[in-house]
Amino acid sequence: IGPAGVSRIASGLAASKALQVLDLSNNELGVAGANHVAQALVTNKSLVTLNVNGTQIRHPGLRSICAGLAHNTALEVLHARSNVGASGPEALLRLLHANTTLRFAYILDSAPWRNPNYVSKVLPPPSRVGGNAG
Repeated sequence: IGPAGVSRIASGLAASKALQVLDLSNNELGVAGANHVAQALVTNKSLVTLNVNGTQIRHPGLRSICAGLAHNTALEVLHARSNVGASGPEALLRLLHANTTLRFAYILDSAPWRNPNYVSKVLPPPSRVGGNAG
């Protein structure tokens, strides 16, 4: 796709009210493409899963996406493996702590990061109020 193509996709993503999954994996987005996606994530309210595995966004591009997610209220799963080296992912994960809807981030090749600040969108069943049935 490249940065120019992802710019068009990001424009649609920013305005979308229905798109729930976006798989951009294994395309050469680069840092510029990641910046377009990050800007779209700030306003998008429908995307639940984003896959940018192997997109050559490197650490600066992934940092931009993580910063965009600090303002996002819909995304639950981020796939971003094969973009950063062994150094630096902890700082990226700290950026995600502000997001309460993101459940998992797959940045390292190891187990997924689970957001300790995740707040479920599913409400608990209403409590029953009343007397005994017996």
